[in-house]
Amino acid sequence: MVVLAEADRAQDRLSAVQIQAIVEGTDEVLDFIADADDDLPAPIGVAVVPREVNACFRCVGGRGQIDDAAAAIVAFALRQAGLEASTSRHNDKLPGDSKEGSIPIHLICYASHPSEAIRRYTLRKVTAGGGAGRARHVVIDYDVAPAPAPSIAGAAGPRDCFVGDLAALCRLAAQHAVAVAPPPIA
Repeated sequence: MVVLAEADRAQDRLSAVQIQAIVEGTDEVLDFIADADDDLPAPIGVAVVPREVNACFRCVGGRGQIDDAAAAIVAFALRQAGLEASTSRHNDKLPGDSKEGSIPIHLICYASHPSEAIRRYTLRKVTAGGGAGRARHVVIDYDVAPAPAPSIAGAAGPRDCFVGDLAALCRLAAQHAVAVAPPPIA
């Protein structure tokens, strides 16, 4: 839904009111699904990852309101896959704290492919306090071939950018967390 909305927004087919309705509607749908989660089967195609991942994902919208909705969707998918994830709007200041012992990993989320300049700008903005090596750009794109499972180096797009459907994005984020975050101390 957000991918199509972003395409319409880019062609000036949506008013500010319509964009706001899409974002609020996305939040409402995710809340509804979360509330009904006990009655629903496991999500199709989203592999549940081990709890040994010692990271807390902070999903933030890249450019605007529709990217904020994309961040909410990515964070929800990560939680469904068994990972800790929170979401922030593109213009919010990110919290500096994280769960004790976990490493924060910023995922800058987009509903369409950003330019290299946009990626550089949002990376600097989001990681102003440090942690740029752990941050990644995430693009929801259902038209790309899934990235290879064994290595994040083969992911579609630039090395700092994960591209794919929600299942591929969750897998790539979990692999990245394992690579950059030491295991929790038992």
